[in-house]
Amino acid sequence: MRVESVKSNLVTLVNQRQVAAAKAGNSLTSLANSGASAQLGIRQGAMPGTYQPIYEKAVKEIREDVTETRDVTRTEAVFEERAITQERAIFAEEAVYEDRELRATTVAGDRSLDSIRSLTQANIETGADLAVRVGDGGYAVITFESRSSISVRDGSGTTRYEFDSNKGSFADAVVAAFDGIEGLSASLDERGRLQLQTDDAQDLRIADVAPSWFNRTGSPLAALGLEAGTTQAQVVGVEKVQVGTRQVQVGTEMVVVGSEQVQVGTRTMVIGQETVVVGTTTRVEPAGRNLVGLTDNDAPGVGSLSLIDKLRGGGLPAGYVEALFGILEGNPASPPSAEEVRTSYAQNADEPRETKPLKAEPEETGAA
Repeated sequence: MRVESVKSNLVTLVNQRQVAAAKAGNSLTSLANSGASAQLGIRQGAMPGTYQPIYEKAVKEIREDVTETRDVTRTEAVFEERAITQERAIFAEEAVYEDRELRATTVAGDRSLDSIRSLTQANIETGADLAVRVGDGGYAVITFESRSSISVRDGSGTTRYEFDSNKGSFADAVVAAFDGIEGLSASLDERGRLQLQTDDAQDLRIADVAPSWFNRTGSPLAALGLEAGTTQAQVVGVEKVQVGTRQVQVGTEMVVVGSEQVQVGTRTMVIGQETVVVGTTTRVEPAGRNLVGLTDNDAPGVGSLSLIDKLRGGGLPAGYVEALFGILEGNPASPPSAEEVRTSYAQNADEPRETKPLKAEPEETGAA
């Protein structure tokens, strides 16, 4: 604290040297006559302005924040659009069938006609005839007119079928005659036997016509392997009959019915910047100069006062600075007397110091 007080007082002293010179003259003269002044090397009788200030360059430390610019970020969700699907059944239209009985009216002969070449060989008399009736229709009469001709007579007229070596066989003429009757179909099976079937399963009635009605041996029916009588429809099988349609599921399919936003992750977005304090730094700048001592212009090197050396070496007695520069901190118009200075020094000194009597000089009163 003494060093800082010395520096502060010396700066004030230099800045006000011209003003305080007259006011502090008597005090400096008295101080020069004191034992402390003699020991410190201040010449006796020195006047104000004899001593010049000693300065050191002053520096100041400036502490500053160390900052850096950083991004200001925000985390946002990342979405993607996905289809909303639904499983649906696939249908197809199918026919609906039911089983129905197949009914037919058939008559099968039991004699092969392939080998017959004439009426005589068939054992049929010329002019013989037989009657055929299908369902509720009228009778048709088949007449064996001659050895090479067969005729069919019905409500629409008479139709003849010829047979000989040039126009076809007897069997072909017989099949053609029966097949020509309305509602009746005729054919030969693989063994040459006559097969008759009515349309729509109608009843079939076959009969010989006189004079051969009671003599089967000479009847045309017997010659053809047939029997007289009525034949009704019979079940001959089953058939599938379509009775409608229906929708049948045949599979499934995925159908898009909409869309939705699904979060698939996050992302960081830069939305701005900010300045962040990450530390401090200290830099030194010049701060003018500091008064650190006085030097005697009249006797350089001899009896000069160097406060720097004395402060560093500890040679400046305690209380000296306070006594020397106290006049500037108090009332400059009423400086302390020499006795007050010596008393102050003696009270603040580390140890008593012997002083030699000096020549008394008259005290001067500082100008107001």
